[in-house]
Amino acid sequence: MGLAKNVGVCNMNVQLLHELCAGNPFSMPSLLQCESHPYLQQDGLINYCRMQGIQFQAYSPLGYGEFKGDTEISPVLDEVIKEIAAKHSVSAAQVCLRWTNQRGVATMPFTLKENEMVENLNIFDFTLDDNDMQRMQGLDLGHHYLRPEAWYGLPYWS
Repeated sequence: MGLAKNVGVCNMNVQLLHELCAGNPFSMPSLLQCESHPYLQQDGLINYCRMQGIQFQAYSPLGYGEFKGDTEISPVLDEVIKEIAAKHSVSAAQVCLRWTNQRGVATMPFTLKENEMVENLNIFDFTLDDNDMQRMQGLDLGHHYLRPEAWYGLPYWS
């Protein structure tokens, strides 16, 4: 055995992750980090991770940041998410983070603003009901904000 106790990988689809796991059954990754948000829910990949005992961690859980183009829509501006937020008297960002948490997905939202940090941590004072979760599930567009092919000519395996 090496010096690393746990290893994480990132930006893999089910096929690539399966090849890694099948070729290395005694040294499985403990974590897979990929883009995931209401417009890119990654259900198949999350289910595969669960079957393999790998924790899925979402980056860009609010669906924006450096990667979002000027004309692209953002989940925090989505009318369905804003309606759910109003129902629970929370922000749209809190709905997105709570939805991520209730799906069993780890995340680490990025912000430099103290008020947003506090808001991001206050997602455990409410629970999305089954209807809220179904409405959120209906928002999946398979939309990547991260596009390495357009930027660097590198393929992104969907």
